[in-house]
Amino acid sequence: MALGELPDGAMLQQGTESFLIVQARALAWSPAGYRNAPSAIADAMLLTPPSTLRALSAGYRPVMHPSAVKLVAEPATPPSS
Repeated sequence: MALGELPDGAMLQQGTESFLIVQARALAWSPAGYRNAPSAIADAMLLTPPSTLRALSAGYRPVMHPSAVKLVAEPATPPSS
């Protein structure tokens, strides 16, 4: 499934980093909160279980961490390649 097709709340892993998908944007997770992804996501592994992905796709809206809400309120900055 393409990044833009994933529902809000889906989680991905690429290498040692994890990402939250919100409004077709990937936000990098850290213990301090979410931040813009430092680079484009390619060949990431989906961490969200299939049943949860179906619930998100059907319209379930998760409560987002305040750091993620703040980032999506800002204009998107294209990640470096």
